[in-house]
Amino acid sequence: MSGRGFDTAFLDKVRQTNDIVSTISNYVQVTRKGRNFWCNCPFHHEKTPSLCINDTDQFFHCFGCGVSGDVITFIMKIESMDFYDAVKLLASKSNLELPTLSDNKEIEIKKKKRDRIYALLEDAKNHYIENLKTPQAQLARDYILKRDLSEVDVDDFAIGFSLGYDNVVKFLRSKGYSDKEMANAGMVSEKDGRIYDFFAGRLMFPIIDKFNHTIGFSGRALNSDAFAKYKNSPQTEAFDKSSTVFAINLVKKEKQKNGINSVIICEGQMDVIAMHKSGFKNAVACMGTALTPIHAREISRLADRVILCFDGDNAGKNATMKAIPVLLEQKLDVRVAMLPSGKDPDEMLKEKGADTLRQYLASAIDNMEFRIITLAERFDLKDGKNRATFIAQVVALLNTLSTNSEKQVYLELVSRLTGVSPQILSRDLIENNVSFVQQTEDLKNTEDSLLKAQKFVLASILHSKEYVGEQFELYLKNPSFIKLMEIINKAKERGETFKPSQVYDLFNEESDKDVIELVTYNFDRIGDECTTYYKQSKNKILLFGLENKQKKLTQMFPLEKDIEQKRKILSEIQIITNEIKKLKSEDNK
Repeated sequence: MSGRGFDTAFLDKVRQTNDIVSTISNYVQVTRKGRNFWCNCPFHHEKTPSLCINDTDQFFHCFGCGVSGDVITFIMKIESMDFYDAVKLLASKSNLELPTLSDNKEIEIKKKKRDRIYALLEDAKNHYIENLKTPQAQLARDYILKRDLSEVDVDDFAIGFSLGYDNVVKFLRSKGYSDKEMANAGMVSEKDGRIYDFFAGRLMFPIIDKFNHTIGFSGRALNSDAFAKYKNSPQTEAFDKSSTVFAINLVKKEKQKNGINSVIICEGQMDVIAMHKSGFKNAVACMGTALTPIHAREISRLADRVILCFDGDNAGKNATMKAIPVLLEQKLDVRVAMLPSGKDPDEMLKEKGADTLRQYLASAIDNMEFRIITLAERFDLKDGKNRATFIAQVVALLNTLSTNSEKQVYLELVSRLTGVSPQILSRDLIENNVSFVQQTEDLKNTEDSLLKAQKFVLASILHSKEYVGEQFELYLKNPSFIKLMEIINKAKERGETFKPSQVYDLFNEESDKDVIELVTYNFDRIGDECTTYYKQSKNKILLFGLENKQKKLTQMFPLEKDIEQKRKILSEIQIITNEIKKLKSEDNK
């Protein structure tokens, strides 16, 4: 069995020779309390220790920010490394020889290619930084002066300059990189059989990921006749604009050092740089033309609240409207800073100063209020037909809220905008929502309770709890849960016990979050009732399976033409009905 390219036996050896308590002790002060060890979490700012280290099972979990993992995960996070490099570091500390990746040669080749791109881009970044000090870079330095950027700002964002079409090409060749490697890294373009710097003559802003890898560049034109003001790296093995958040490395560092309670999302890099310069160290910008679900997921790991601070024009409002539902999918508290029309954060800071912008951010309105106000601006509310259309759209929007109290709050706002009484609007709200509620509420309750039962049973199996009996069908839908059960069963067939910490080898912390959460499942909240709760959960799952089977057979019965088959179906339905009654009676005891 292999985990992310390495044989799991080797990963076990890495963990065994790098005790998690000792490893974490190298970074923060660790204290034993009861069965476990505790420390201040290095991944968010706190004064009271909330990171718990399980010495027995060799994993950690922070009850403050929710981060968890094994010793490899800890090194990945604390050292800003990917999985391979974290394993490499721990292996070297234990004098273990690093094996070749075991999954296939393709993975190893891809890894080496990506690492080569990282190294090339890092060298290019440092070269651009040195270029900024040369006499030929006067135009770039004048622009930096004009933007009122200090040496600290230039250093923080590693700003540099491209001297021309062949300067960086010659430099990278001197470092041993091939023309093909430069093309793979998105550094060069080709014309008439010759390659040249893709960013020739531009002020250079390196794009750095959360692991502190330089993954690309954004080049700002300094001449007014340039075809495009900004030019970003093309898609490469290292750079994908749909998942890249500008300044995420700096915000991550700020979170670990001082703590942050929100993330400010701006539209452009210069806005972010201006924000950081003025003390707003929690500002980021999403690369690309629109905020994507991957951007939202990356941002959600930094804070629970986001403040959208886009330009105050119509384009900015439209971008905000599109970004809100994407962010809400990540369960974020989304607020909007309503900047004056036509102003962006950079302009606001120049004209009004940091204190004024701070007031706009402090008075940011919640996303629903923003959407209602913005929607109202699209209609002539003095016109009856327009008003009716607006109300219909707002009512549909309000019905996405979970509680009636929330809906009532916004009905007051809609009433002020339209002149229609809250009572009438409330009736519209109920009529619009009632059929939807009737169709979904029972289903939601069933699915929620089933999922809870499945998670508890899975966690109990994973942690080898003594009350777990014979295996039964779990009716899993989540592909990660299905994969986990297959792995546990295969280990059992080999006479092995699958350890909870092995989950970190075989599952991705980002895409398999549901499985990762099973490792740190809080059995203590159930206390002494775990055995009873397990039986109830098992019955819930079995009941779900029986009722589904009963439903299918009931649908088949009138369609079946053969009398004998009809009798068999009827007999099966009766047996299942009796089993359902038995399970329900057990639950009622």
